[in-house]
Amino acid sequence: MWGIVCDGLPNRRRSYALSPATARMTVMLPHRPPPAFRPAILALLMAASLCPPALGYPTAQEALKGTPFQDDHIQRILDGELVTTRIRQGSCHEFSVGLACLVTQDRVGLMRSIREGTWIAQSPSLMARGEIQGQGSLEALEGLGLDPGELRRYLQARPGAVLNLSPDEIALLRKIRPSGQADAEALTTALREMLLRRYRTYRARGLEGIAPYVRQDGALVHPGAELRRSLAASRTLRALFPDLYRTLVRYPAPPPKGVTERFFWGRLRIDDQPAFSLNHRLSMGDAQLALLIERAFYVSHTLDASQTVLALLPVVEGRLLLYVNRVWTDRVGGLGCPVKRIVGRYSVLDAMREIIRGLGVCGFWGAPQGAGEAVPD
Repeated sequence: MWGIVCDGLPNRRRSYALSPATARMTVMLPHRPPPAFRPAILALLMAASLCPPALGYPTAQEALKGTPFQDDHIQRILDGELVTTRIRQGSCHEFSVGLACLVTQDRVGLMRSIREGTWIAQSPSLMARGEIQGQGSLEALEGLGLDPGELRRYLQARPGAVLNLSPDEIALLRKIRPSGQADAEALTTALREMLLRRYRTYRARGLEGIAPYVRQDGALVHPGAELRRSLAASRTLRALFPDLYRTLVRYPAPPPKGVTERFFWGRLRIDDQPAFSLNHRLSMGDAQLALLIERAFYVSHTLDASQTVLALLPVVEGRLLLYVNRVWTDRVGGLGCPVKRIVGRYSVLDAMREIIRGLGVCGFWGAPQGAGEAVPD
């Protein structure tokens, strides 16, 4: 005998993992059906194609329940608009933005681009990038160099907001004396050694291993603490991707099965000046889902740290694209903090918009929501 079975979960799930429960279609046929039955078999196959493809997935409204996207946002998303919103922040030093839209048409390579992180190359601030593997090495950082302006800044390194350096790193740089070409080579080697030390310490101790930045008044800025406070405020990440959330909180505990972990150095342009970053990436995906989380656990100036989440999630209406960017900088603290955060938020929003355009999805651009009010995460 042969027949058709279409089934799914009676209660749609709100959290996502690899190989989520989807509709199952089974067509059972005899090994060699006789010719007289072939028209009936064709009819069965055609009927099987009508099984609901999203059975077992949440609706967009269910997936976004408890996130910063409110009911009016969700309706605009379903209408095909790219919707932006503020999200809950862990401190005054953070400004964060969330975007969401519905992707109803298949885009060639979109899932792979998100999962493998090739979309990051479309960032207007990225100048170069290289991968660091295992325990790392100075050879892995050979692509990092210093231009004349950077050489001067590092030779004059001192506590303050010009460069993000720990007290030990400043002491190391002060041992280098100006001496022409030899000076440039020694300084470049010292920079690579500093970055390699930060990479290895992070891999060994996670957020607790991120060395602080020392400021002019002797105060210390702790990017690891900022990242931890933000994780505590990230109810959306915790609800939708609980396994990855736990990985970020407990790192260096190993990631769950099916999650790919990679590390990169980056050469960026921030405030019209070159900068360096160290990045930790977690990604996962299958035929229906793609997710990438990238944390910059070191940035050489202006920003203290950052964390980006880009996900393409299956929902009943199609696929839901979620893009959240969190940025920390102690430059936005103190007097005028609210205004500085609004300016910084719009700057982040512009960069996110360029990446969305590069992905070729979400044709509408909605007005930013909640620019001056707190939106619960």
